[in-house]
Amino acid sequence: MYRPGSIYVPVIRQQSKNGRYRHRAKIRWICLNETSRGWPCILILMFAGSYGGGNESAPLTKRARSEARLISSGAELESRRKVEMSRLRRTRRWTEGKAWMSELISVYRSEAESWQQINPSSIYARKPPNIFNFQCHDEQLRRFIVREVATENAEVGAQDIYMFRNAYVRPDATVYNSAGHLIELSAIDRAPEKNFECRGEDCHRVGGQSVLIFKAGFDNYGHLLIEMLPKIDLILEENFDNPTFLLPVMSPALHSVVLEVLKVYYREPYRIIVLDMNVIAEELYIPGPVSKHNTRKSKQVADFWAKLPNVEWVGGRSYPEKIYISRRGSSKRPIPDEGKVEQLLVEKGFSIIRPEEHAFFDQVAIFRRARQIVGPLGAGLSSSIFAGETSTITVLDPGLYDFFFYDLCSLRGQEFNWIFTQPLDYKTVASLHRPTQEIFVDVKRPLEWVLG
Repeated sequence: MYRPGSIYVPVIRQQSKNGRYRHRAKIRWICLNETSRGWPCILILMFAGSYGGGNESAPLTKRARSEARLISSGAELESRRKVEMSRLRRTRRWTEGKAWMSELISVYRSEAESWQQINPSSIYARKPPNIFNFQCHDEQLRRFIVREVATENAEVGAQDIYMFRNAYVRPDATVYNSAGHLIELSAIDRAPEKNFECRGEDCHRVGGQSVLIFKAGFDNYGHLLIEMLPKIDLILEENFDNPTFLLPVMSPALHSVVLEVLKVYYREPYRIIVLDMNVIAEELYIPGPVSKHNTRKSKQVADFWAKLPNVEWVGGRSYPEKIYISRRGSSKRPIPDEGKVEQLLVEKGFSIIRPEEHAFFDQVAIFRRARQIVGPLGAGLSSSIFAGETSTITVLDPGLYDFFFYDLCSLRGQEFNWIFTQPLDYKTVASLHRPTQEIFVDVKRPLEWVLG
């Protein structure tokens, strides 16, 4: 029986040399149901030892017997919950957030010639997710994931605007001060060169006030939507006189999204310069981060997109309430057997949506109407920021354990279903972009339960 707010671990069977099957040791089922006091309740069931099938079973280890006795009593279960939560709260993952953010903000402020705080630090509650097919054979990785989803509150640092004089801006949106030294604020999520020398003929000088809201990942719709465009809200707090927005070279579709959003939000006169060469900005203003990829996002993100005016779907078509976000049009992480998932969802009344076939404001309208949203992990699901707080988001994750969408749904207060289609392993940058293997575990049962 599935229960909301839980991690469900399937039975993993491993064939031994004699042809028999045995249960792999240390498989855990972790329940994150909220208690009346608001804390997640963590229940760990450990299956140790192995069996060869039928009624033949190997003796349980001493630890396994102790575990079995421990979970048999409700009072002992509550005692264990308290001990486990106390241990988690003492770990670095519970305490590093505030210190880490304060330290970085201090660095950013020390680099700037001047800065102004626009928003103070903020906290939002995280709603426990429903996690299915949780197969993680690495103990350290498993503990990291459990700690992250058990974090009750997410804290985000203050949002500032930083000003630099005669700063160099490169086409990839990295920034160097007038002495040619890297500004750490522009090095988030990447490792650029520490120093830069620009010859006069290679740089275009931009007078007046310039604004840069972009960072690493500007060529990705999800990062652009969540981590960069909401910074426009910070810019609106300043009284700029005909500022110049510096835009890196990006795809025509993403470039169009930026222009459309600027047109809606920024009503004062402004100019656009595309960074197709190095630029020297007389006065460069950079809004600080509104997120910590991929586990923290400022409330500023949700507030910014909530101000987006209502839009109508051109053509007078009705809005579907159940949508599946397909990745068939994507060259990154395509799913070989995605058609089987689509067929199941169509039978459940879902409409198949391919985001690349819709203009930006069409996508906004589609997601605002949707009440059930399902899709493989990918940028297209970032538009769930437009969905209502009562919407349910279900992500098919190919073992990448990316917290981006879980955290995004927490920010909006949406219910989040996390279905893994592959066993979990340490991810690398290369693994984020390789084709997804065929779905390894059963997703039909979790989907049927999620969809009702």
